[in-house]
Amino acid sequence: MMDEHMTTPVDLHGCYPRRRPSDVMIAAWRRLIRVARALDDHWIGDLIGAASLFATLWVALVALWVLQ
Repeated sequence: MMDEHMTTPVDLHGCYPRRRPSDVMIAAWRRLIRVARALDDHWIGDLIGAASLFATLWVALVALWVLQ
């Protein structure tokens, strides 16, 4: 759908230019990288890593106990 005053495609409501899926994916990837860098520099990232490691080891221990 094209608006007569605009040269870019607009959505059905005519408010915003339509974004290509690749643009959305690139923006999401950049946000994800930004969050990952912020967590890497913060102590909460260490806490999440330690909790994940503990959970993985606990699940492995339970799996070994069940499968023996």
